[in-house]
Amino acid sequence: MKPRQFKVVDLVMRKAHPYQIENKLSSKWTSPLRVAEVLGNNVYKLETLEGGAIPRTWKAANLKSYFS
Repeated sequence: MKPRQFKVVDLVMRKAHPYQIENKLSSKWTSPLRVAEVLGNNVYKLETLEGGAIPRTWKAANLKSYFS
């Protein structure tokens, strides 16, 4: 398994919570977010594209790269 590394300002998608998934055809990933801070040990703070902070930290295992 290849470890994921992200840099500040990279665009990522995060895994959706089970309550965000309405049915089996719903997307399992949320809309794109920006990496605001790298905290080390594959832990990241995220923000929306408008600059609003996401309240918790996220591990790289729950993120994937977003390509536009």
